[in-house]
Amino acid sequence: MKAFSRYLSVIAVCVAVLVILGSTGCSCKKDEEPASKSDQARQGANQETGGGVQASSGNELHRLDECKKHWYYISPGESASVTFETEVDADTAKTVGAEEPAVRKEDLEKAGYSVSYSTRSVDTVTLSLPVWTVSNSDFAAKENEKALYTTTDSVAIRWKNDGTGIIEKAGDRSGQFEVGKLSSEELSQKLGGKSTIHVIGPKDVAYDLSPSQQSMDKEFYLLSVTINIGVPTDTSKVLEKRGGNVSWKGNGISFEGYYNNVDKKYAITGPARSRECLR
Repeated sequence: MKAFSRYLSVIAVCVAVLVILGSTGCSCKKDEEPASKSDQARQGANQETGGGVQASSGNELHRLDECKKHWYYISPGESASVTFETEVDADTAKTVGAEEPAVRKEDLEKAGYSVSYSTRSVDTVTLSLPVWTVSNSDFAAKENEKALYTTTDSVAIRWKNDGTGIIEKAGDRSGQFEVGKLSSEELSQKLGGKSTIHVIGPKDVAYDLSPSQQSMDKEFYLLSVTINIGVPTDTSKVLEKRGGNVSWKGNGISFEGYYNNVDKKYAITGPARSRECLR
């Protein structure tokens, strides 16, 4: 009888254990099967594009790695209009507005692509950006006198007629807007740990001037080019990348085309740039 009681106790304990395991979500179901090879490959392709915004437009799938690169995926035998952007200087922006571009497309056409230039535009953007300055009324001088002001080799200052000097070099950082990106602590490090700049000014008098931050306007020019492109029907002969460009006196936008085995589409890639990328 005692043995039978012990047997019942063991059964009761086992049932209790099974109830507890069931309440914690244990299951006898098989683990979910891993993603297919094609899914894994597609995930790798998405990582290649930086996981950017995806959108469909016409015959193409558009992927964007913001401020870096566009990918347009086009099915074999189809065509689409694709747009790329880049930043250009003021001279190029002026030329773009006055002249038609040179279009290099021979390499793509030999591989069966069709390429035609469509439109272009230039967006002028003015931003107020920080710069570091020094100032002293004693430095208000004629143009030929300002060249006599000297600093250490690690600092360069461009003096204005009102006695304000814009710091254009600090250590290994060059350009007034590049220097302007420095915090006060970083600027001090570029100045050798000092909080002032030693300047030999008017009448060979030495000054220790404290930098302060101001804002200055800077203009940016964003070139946008739209291209009509048709891709080959036969995918067996187009394995390597083929390139082309739209340019004005050597400056403009370059793009490439190649067949993407993962998506079974042609990829047309080129630069991406927008107002949000300028700061």
